[in-house]
Amino acid sequence: MLKDKRLLALAELVEACDTVADIGADHGYLGCHLLECGKARQVWFTDISAKSLDKARELARRLELSGRCAFFVCDGAEGLPDTPDFAVVAGMGGQTICHILESGAQKLKGSALALGANTGLIELRAFLASHGYWIDEEVVQTEAGKHYVLMRARPGKAEYSPEQLLAGPVLMKRRSAADREYFAYRLLVARRALAEAQKSSGDAAQKLQWEAEVWKSLC
Repeated sequence: MLKDKRLLALAELVEACDTVADIGADHGYLGCHLLECGKARQVWFTDISAKSLDKARELARRLELSGRCAFFVCDGAEGLPDTPDFAVVAGMGGQTICHILESGAQKLKGSALALGANTGLIELRAFLASHGYWIDEEVVQTEAGKHYVLMRARPGKAEYSPEQLLAGPVLMKRRSAADREYFAYRLLVARRALAEAQKSSGDAAQKLQWEAEVWKSLC
């Protein structure tokens, strides 16, 4: 059923468990996929939009999965009935994900996380390290010419260097062909931004120069 490569890669980060919270579930494709493939015994779908949850509810009904689902209209994780084994938060900016994790900290205490931030990866990695999580897996998924960095985090201690916050501790260590393709893309973006920044005064050029050097060293 699930054809979106990004969501499939995100689902791969979830390990078989009893309960998964699909936070910001929207259409419900990911949560239903986790039920169908046996990754989760039950899924709690949350979304701030009741209309979005109606889509997920209808999808679960059509797939005859309703008995293994629960639906909660709420902001982030705050409406969850208990602590899930895994929480999936994806398809939004890193700052929004940080807000969801912080506001729902009590409900998510002890949960493993599968995360997909469209922006703000540095901020997200820094947040995880400062709030008692360590990143044990990162993958790059390319779809329609866009590169998505997905990560799995677990409760634990971690300290990351500025380079690791920028490029990802797991990606930097592994440096697979897909990882290097992503690094090359980021180098190109940094160089283009640097060329523009050098036309004006300020500290942006210095920061972009450093970023370009980091990406180049990883290619």
